[in-house]
Amino acid sequence: MTKKVMETENPIEALKAPSVHVRAAATRDLEKYGELDVLEVLVHHAQEDPSPAIRHNAADALSDILSRYRVPPNDSLLPEERRREILSLIYKISSGKNNAVFLIYASLGLPECLQKIISGFRDPRSEVRLGASVGLLRYCQSISTLGDENIENQVTQLLQDRNLEADALAHIARVCAAVGYQKALPMLRRIDMEGAHGETINAAHDKLRSQQQPPYGIWASDGCDAGEFNVDPSHSAAYCVITPEGRVIWTEDVQEWQFQDEDNGHHRLMWFRRVGEPTPGPSLQFANRTWHMATKVDIDVILKSVAELSTSDLQPAFAVLAAGIIHRGLHNDSKGWRDIGVLWMRAHRYQEAIDAFEMSLDEKRTPIDVWFYLGESHYALGQLPEAKKSWENCLQKTRTTTSALAHLCQSRMDEVFSQE
Repeated sequence: MTKKVMETENPIEALKAPSVHVRAAATRDLEKYGELDVLEVLVHHAQEDPSPAIRHNAADALSDILSRYRVPPNDSLLPEERRREILSLIYKISSGKNNAVFLIYASLGLPECLQKIISGFRDPRSEVRLGASVGLLRYCQSISTLGDENIENQVTQLLQDRNLEADALAHIARVCAAVGYQKALPMLRRIDMEGAHGETINAAHDKLRSQQQPPYGIWASDGCDAGEFNVDPSHSAAYCVITPEGRVIWTEDVQEWQFQDEDNGHHRLMWFRRVGEPTPGPSLQFANRTWHMATKVDIDVILKSVAELSTSDLQPAFAVLAAGIIHRGLHNDSKGWRDIGVLWMRAHRYQEAIDAFEMSLDEKRTPIDVWFYLGESHYALGQLPEAKKSWENCLQKTRTTTSALAHLCQSRMDEVFSQE
């Protein structure tokens, strides 16, 4: 459970303060830690607060609270009947007075909420159309919509509505690209538009085409649904590596790598801004999770997680891990190539291990144990002269003959070459 760090002692009382700054702090606290019992008061401030900023913040906080109940297991805490009661409250919020109301519709996830969002694109006010686009993205990016062709059809068919303003078409095109709606491609090709909106539509077309590639790479999941704001996710963190050889998944709660050579079920590549990140990036949805492209920090966690695992039934998994990390290119230094070589060794792919260790030797600040592992890999392939040379180099480079590595290297020399 994440420790609460709040700006106000009592957010509900703070919302009554005359200071806009205090009320803003209250909405931020509720955004992070608010529960369903604060919905009514946030609806009131989203509609009636005298400050436009607080009205927007209140709607945003309300949508973030609801986002935590969009998908299992928390969706059972907000049954459909209760969602419709909340929807009747939200109808009180005018989209002209607060265009962030579309975020609330999106987080509720009801079919009629999608229709309400779509209606916003036909509003004569550009700020309302912009709010509808933000709501549409949040509605469609949730894992709960994965594989729902009805939703994809409703959204992509909007691109054929010639009664929509140019900016509305551009907004919809951007959403289609963000959530990987491939059915939008032929419709985008038929839109002939110049200027900034035309550039947006062309960019959306290009992005969708790029998402037709296999989702090879290393992916990380923080346990949150796409668009979910949650400082304490109900799901544990997870990592996934996908290569042509298969995919492996590791979850924090189980702490076990699982190899899968087949991809069953729906998946989609997407491109949007992750909560808390400044810019958009690639995302992937499958296996009831939203995944984001792994960082170097994530890869460090992955390497640490496999350090104590046995190789018994996981040789394919280690091969996929090594290939994925090389493909990602985030460990292009001596230590990184050493770690990749060890993965290849544990997969019993010794030639690939040798290639990785030699890459490590070509970099600066090579760890001394690279020579030992290189010798082990040569020995596994029956290349005894090369193994002996590598172990000798390891002994020469150790600072003291009493070190654990020196003892290990000498024992291997004695064991292998004692009969010469």
